[in-house]
Amino acid sequence: MSLLLAACAALPMNAAPAVARPWLRLQDLSAAEAAAQFPTPPPENGMILWWGWDGPVNPEVIKRDLDRIKAMGFSGVMIEAGSHMEAKYLTPAWFDLFQVAVAQAHERNLRVWVEDEGKYPSGFVGGRFTRERPDLCMQVVAAGEQIDVAGGETVARHLAPETICAVAYNLDSGAQQVLETNQGELKWTAPAGKWQVVTTQHVFRSGPTAWAENPSGARKDNAASLCDYLNPEATRKIIEWTYEGYKQAVGDEFGRTFMGLMSDEPAFAGPPWTPAMLDEFQKRKGYDVRPYLRYVAAPTRTERLAPPPGTAAPAADAPRTPPPPAVPLTEAQRRARADYWDVWSDLFGRNYFKQLSDWCAANNCEYIVHLDQDDRNVSLVRSGGD
Repeated sequence: MSLLLAACAALPMNAAPAVARPWLRLQDLSAAEAAAQFPTPPPENGMILWWGWDGPVNPEVIKRDLDRIKAMGFSGVMIEAGSHMEAKYLTPAWFDLFQVAVAQAHERNLRVWVEDEGKYPSGFVGGRFTRERPDLCMQVVAAGEQIDVAGGETVARHLAPETICAVAYNLDSGAQQVLETNQGELKWTAPAGKWQVVTTQHVFRSGPTAWAENPSGARKDNAASLCDYLNPEATRKIIEWTYEGYKQAVGDEFGRTFMGLMSDEPAFAGPPWTPAMLDEFQKRKGYDVRPYLRYVAAPTRTERLAPPPGTAAPAADAPRTPPPPAVPLTEAQRRARADYWDVWSDLFGRNYFKQLSDWCAANNCEYIVHLDQDDRNVSLVRSGGD
């Protein structure tokens, strides 16, 4: 088993009273007082080692590692699920080992954090959403059909079940019309002029996940889908399947020796969709977003230039294909795209981060996060919102 040393910069997400967590209080120390405490700070404020659980982890290995970690001067650990363990992730055997780790850390006056996924990004619960709740898996907005129609012609289509809407655009005047559909059937006769009927869909699509127990053996692929972060029901399942399990395993040490949970790189694979999106957008922005969804689904030139999340940058000498020219958008179209980002960013914050943070605060522990693409701002906005 390897001990992985990492530097982690993360901020507590909740605002629990400082009296419950004295180590969070700001202290007004003199230089001499600070110097005196610096070599041996309280364990809550000391160095943390990223502790990867790989291979044959058992109580003896846990004791050996913690002795070594303590001897190296660390005062805490961040447990990350790894591969090739006999105790499978989130099984009773996994939580039994976690209980041993917290008990042994307590004996050594060490503190324990845990990454809330096995491995990353957070939000697929070791493949459980894919296996048990595919309806709560991640969805994105995607382009559907595009049909050119002359005045007087009739469009008749059986729409795919994932169709969100069909909108007719007058290519001469710029007028637009949301078309009625009846049980997935579209039938519309175009008025005079040159028209284009465009459908937009919601499709299940997730970015790649690094699954510690991927049966294919791949380090990172799409075998296990991330959840719909915008849907509060999905976050409640994460709490039920993951957070509650740690609380039950740790007992009285929850919020003491065990300090909290960390989400790692939650991110979307495209413009997000959730079943409540149309109503939420109307409520927040006061207008119907359906005529503008085609512009949400279509990437801008800037987005085409930015590599998608999880993709390695091309080699410096690799041939580059010029991107297609950007399609100019009207002010209303640009505003609608920005409004859409604003709405899903707010849902991401309220229905994922805040739910996890509030649960941790209610259970006297901390919630911290590392965001994906934090070194590439254009990609960060696309995958993480505001």
